[in-house]
Amino acid sequence: MARRRNLRVLELMREEALLVRADGELDIGCARLTDTVAQARTVSDHCREYQCLAWFAIVKLEQETHVDVVRLDSSIVAAAQEMVATSNSPNSLHLCCAIAERTPAAFAQNERARA
Repeated sequence: MARRRNLRVLELMREEALLVRADGELDIGCARLTDTVAQARTVSDHCREYQCLAWFAIVKLEQETHVDVVRLDSSIVAAAQEMVATSNSPNSLHLCCAIAERTPAAFAQNERARA
């Protein structure tokens, strides 16, 4: 129904990208996640932006493009900071600190060390 009405529903866009990824189409999954991140930014949905950027980094790790993962690092942290800044949750500062400690750059460095 969303497709027939040309609606850009973030949850559906993200899930479609992840289904394509699960089918092994990593390049198409990345392209769809990129579209979803752009839509999340358009509507200022920082939570979905953060989630999609995190998935995008995971797909990039699966593609073994560690340089791209490191480049995503600042975007993920910025999205997390925006998410925290617009949140009314008392745990938001804790969340932001936890995210900053677990950036994609750290994951990429660990992956390179294992190789």
